[in-house]
Amino acid sequence: MSQPVSDPTRWLTDLMKAQQTVLWPGVNLTDTKAIADTRAAAAAAAAPWTQAVTAFTEWQLDSLKQMTAPWTAAWSAFGLQTPPVGAATAPSGAKTIGDRRFADEAWTKDPRYEALAKTYLAQTDLLRKALDASPLDERSKAQWGFALRQVADALSPANTLATNPEALQLAMETGGASLVQGLQLFTEDLAKGRISMTDDKAFEVGVNVCTTPGSVIYQNELIQLIQYTPTTTKVHKRPLVIVPPCINKYYIL
Repeated sequence: MSQPVSDPTRWLTDLMKAQQTVLWPGVNLTDTKAIADTRAAAAAAAAPWTQAVTAFTEWQLDSLKQMTAPWTAAWSAFGLQTPPVGAATAPSGAKTIGDRRFADEAWTKDPRYEALAKTYLAQTDLLRKALDASPLDERSKAQWGFALRQVADALSPANTLATNPEALQLAMETGGASLVQGLQLFTEDLAKGRISMTDDKAFEVGVNVCTTPGSVIYQNELIQLIQYTPTTTKVHKRPLVIVPPCINKYYIL
């Protein structure tokens, strides 16, 4: 059985001296200036972490407010009980969501769809802000930003029938014909192995597309250089060379 310590002050001093090499290596515990310098260095080293924790806490609180605001408005729109004190509220009088994907009136007529769209936009906005605040170089941020946009756009509620009031309304108005047409287009694209941007049958080379007379005057493994036949009596001496985009979107020109 251990004996009681007769002098607690002496015991504490001996303990601190024994632990000096672990707690403050190379620092004399009787040197108040050295201890102060050590504390200042430790505080400086911890400052970035403290700031990161503070920023993350603020980001969490902001996220919570943005996530709950649309549903609070939807809750109130149905005349249900007012949420508890401290719950975030959406700004009154806002009838537009602010995104062209949700510009149709159907998104704001039903508070549930409005809340869904606003929650989606708030989430994607917070993800972008989190990426902007990350300690990455600009090139990496741009690469991750591109991937984030693709994923976020694909997860839009406008891309799913059950969460798109416009599509549901059109299906009801057409008696389901719009769904049948959409399924037909899907199966056609599946058979072709690619997604069609237009009606392929509406265009025919030489009839309503590529009708300007011309000929290939040079080609290699990369390009074909086409010289079009002039349609006027006078032409410029120096020809205009057009390099179309690699995605064949000529309207970009």
